[in-house]
Amino acid sequence: MQSLLKFTTHHVSNVSLPTWPFDQQVFVGLLRSQDKKAFALLYKHYAAAIYGMLLNKLNDPVKANKALEDTFLTVWGNLPDYDDKKMRLFTWINQISLGIIKERR
Repeated sequence: MQSLLKFTTHHVSNVSLPTWPFDQQVFVGLLRSQDKKAFALLYKHYAAAIYGMLLNKLNDPVKANKALEDTFLTVWGNLPDYDDKKMRLFTWINQISLGIIKERR
């Protein structure tokens, strides 16, 4: 997984997020099949927002970056089980990150 994405401690705050290049159902299908390019796009689209929340909660950039990495590793491992009928993708990822914070306290 580490070779799939290079996690960074630099997160851009004023990022204009691109629209999805295809329909959400197609994108989720690619993610479920663990398509690496789709996952890279998912990371690019959501990492800054998740990192900001983690930094706000943890108040430590090193811990926030580690939690971000763990969040996306967990997301990668659980993508086949993601149910887009139950919740939106961002909500699901956010819940995973909150669970990781909870485990560390």
